[in-house]
Formats: sequence, C-alpha cells, structure tokens
Amino acid sequence: MKSVFFILFLLFLPFLAGAQVIINEVAWMGNQTSASDEWMELYNSGSSAEDLSGWILISEDGGMTINLQGNISAGAYYLIERTDDTTVPEIMADLISPFGNGLSNSGEILILKNSSGQEIDRVDASAGWPAGDNATKETMQKSASGWITAAPTPKSINSGAGQAVESNGDADQSQTPAPAESGSVMPPPAPQIIADAGGKRIAISGAMIKFEAKVTGLKGEPLKADDYLWNMGDGSIKRGRFVYHVYNFIGDYNIDLSVSVGGISVSDRATVTVVPNGVVISEIKPGNGGWAEIFNDSKFIVDLSHWGISNGSKVFYFPENTAILSQSRVVITETASSIVFPDSGSAALLYPDGKTARQFVYSGHIQDDESFHYVGDEIKIGIESPGENKFVARVSSGSKSRVLNISNSSVSEVAPPSKSDEDKISIPANKQTAAVGDSSFAGSSFFWFVIALAVGILSAGGYLFIVRRGSP
Repeated sequence: MKSVFFILFLLFLPFLAGAQVIINEVAWMGNQTSASDEWMELYNSGSSAEDLSGWILISEDGGMTINLQGNISAGAYYLIERTDDTTVPEIMADLISPFGNGLSNSGEILILKNSSGQEIDRVDASAGWPAGDNATKETMQKSASGWITAAPTPKSINSGAGQAVESNGDADQSQTPAPAESGSVMPPPAPQIIADAGGKRIAISGAMIKFEAKVTGLKGEPLKADDYLWNMGDGSIKRGRFVYHVYNFIGDYNIDLSVSVGGISVSDRATVTVVPNGVVISEIKPGNGGWAEIFNDSKFIVDLSHWGISNGSKVFYFPENTAILSQSRVVITETASSIVFPDSGSAALLYPDGKTARQFVYSGHIQDDESFHYVGDEIKIGIESPGENKFVARVSSGSKSRVLNISNSSVSEVAPPSKSDEDKISIPANKQTAAVGDSSFAGSSFFWFVIALAVGILSAGGYLFIVRRGSP
C-alpha cells in the first residue's frame, strides 16, 4: 500500500511543481517620497505560467484585501503598487490597488491564496518585520537563507545570493545563479522598445482630449504592446493604446505612459498645458446659404478635432486634425456642414464629448446684407463680415441711414432702412447721435443764433436812445 501511494506521489509531482508563486519582496516602509508609497512583489519560481484570476493577498487582521488579476509567467515577477503607478518610478505595475489601512510598520501576517481558497504562501511578521529599514527605505527581500534587508529591486532579481529556485535534488544540475559580488550592481539591459506619449500639447479646460500611445522597435518598426498604462497627472489612471481624458482645471500636468512588450517595460513622459477656452462662435448668418464663424481669442493653436457646431437639431463635427490658429477665424459654410441656422434661435459650439462649450442665442429681423455678431459679450445685428476682424453696425437719423464701422470708426452712407429697421439699432442710442448726427441742423442753428443776437443788440440800443431823449 505504501508503495502505491509513493508511485501516485511521483506521478503527480510534476503537476505540483509546475508553478509556485511566493511573496518575494515587501516595501512595508514606503519610499523616500511618502510612507504611503508601499508596494509588494510576487515571484513565480515554477516552470509554467499561473492565472491569478480569483487569487487574493490579504492581511490576517482583515485590514487589507487585494484581488489579483492577470497572469504571472514562469520565472517572472508581479508588482503590486498602492494607489497609483508612481510609487515605483519608471517601472510599470501589474496591479494598482489600495492596501486597505496600509502595511503597519510594526508588522503584519500576509497570506496569499489561490482561486480555490488554498493558502499558497504566508509571511508571519506578527512579531515585527524580519527585514527592511524604515530609515533608509531598504526593502524586505526573500533570499535562499531567509529574509534580508537590501536596496529595492522591483520586478528584478533580489539582492544577495540571487533568486532562489526549487532544486530537483541533483546538486550538479542546480539552476540557482551564483551569488553576486558584494556591492556590485548589474547595469539594466538596453531597452528593446521605445514608447511615445505624444510630447507637449495644449488642451482646453473642460474639453475631452485624446491620447495615443505609440510603440516602436529599435529599427523604428511599430509594435503592439501587451499593456498600456497612463498616469494622467491629476490622480487618474487609464489603460489602453487610445485613451480620452478631461481636465477641468487649468494648469500644467505631467503624463506618464508605461508600456510592456514581451516582458520588457519602458515608459515615456509628456506634458499637457490646460488653458481656458478662448474659442467662440463670433458670427451667424441664418437661412439658406448661411454660415457660422468661429474665432480663437487665445494665444494658442487649438485642436478642434471632433468638436461640433449645432443649430439645435443637427450637429456638424469637425474632422480629425482640424486646428484653428491663434487670433484667427474659421467660417463654416452650409455647403460644408449641411446646417441651416433658423432666422431666430441658437447655435452651440460643442466639445468632443457633446458638452456645450459656447452658446450663441440670437433674435431679430436682419436685412440681406446683415448677420448676427458676438460683440463685447452681446449679440448684435450688423453688416455681414465673414472672416474679417470688424463689426459694422447700421444706424439711422431722420430719413437717412449710415453705418458705423466699430473697428476703424469710418462712416459711409447706405440705402435708407424700413421703419421697422430704424428701431433695431445695434449700438446705444446716446452714442448714435454723437457718431452720425445730421450736421445741417447744427449749421442752421448757428445762423439763427447770430440773427437773434443782432436783433437783441439793436433793440437794446434803441431802447437806451429813447430813454435818454425823453429825459429832462
């Protein structure tokens, strides 16, 4: 009977030794930046990959529960970072997870369980952490002789005697690497891939922007990464080759992209300057053959890709790679947009996510050569001027009509408007008289003033003459 059990044990031994995942390194003290920047590392010392779906890493007191995910290859490491991926700079985490109450500096009991609930590994530090230094921030690392204190080695071989592996019983065929010389540091391998986060760019506050990760080999050939991890610089973490993000506040943000291809991890950084929205709808021409004018009142080139303009019932979206220069105007015709603006109503400039960036509400009767203009935070009626940096208002005086060019203050006569149009003057009335008052009235007033003055002088002289003559 004993021999039968022994034979069965030998038959199942390869399956039992296929994968062995252990808790390999613990940074219970955090790092030099923050005591909260804790991380842990698992290591698969087996000969086959392990699916970690359903696995958990917990503390016995219930203060921490980490649900693992993904896979860990044979001879590979699995890095778990607390809160975000900046805990270990330049190295991409396999999992980012809150550590509950965090790792106590006085010790913990850590338990690793598989998807069946079976305990796979345990670290009993209930009497205090056996290694690691809170002052120097050296981590607790597993070695062949037990736990040691050494400089952090995230996702790489531990310090000391090298990574311990299971022996097959034959000392001459041991796969354990030779101990590293004391104080020696192995140089990191040259990167085999290059990541590109997109460099410096300008974004509008409140607008959704698109980020694209590009990965190439040393010869410049495009590669597909196994994982893309973005740190957006405002506390947000996103995954994927293409990601979209909205910054609600102005400022400068540092973007970190980490990619992994075939077990090699590299990263790249980019900066995003978020500025207030200076793009507005500056002019609307309603009706068939009409148009909308967009004005960029900022000092930056603004990417309008996938922004939209709407008449309330239909939306036109700008195509990819559409940009508007600083202090420039773009006219969107009905031919290009297929949008007809109503005689009175509203137009809206939309962010790529459909949110309203600017609203343009207008009403009133306009003539054929007029349009609605955005002037000084008001909507006014004026002579149409698509693409031009000017506003020309039509004003009236008596039976004549003139226009006042607000940009250069030039005045020119136009055909008299109808009675209804005389009431729709687009600049304040107290300024109209000063600007375009009829000069004929001023000349005739002066003439009659002189005549009246002369008559008054003659009358006064005659009166004095009569009075003196009648005196004794």
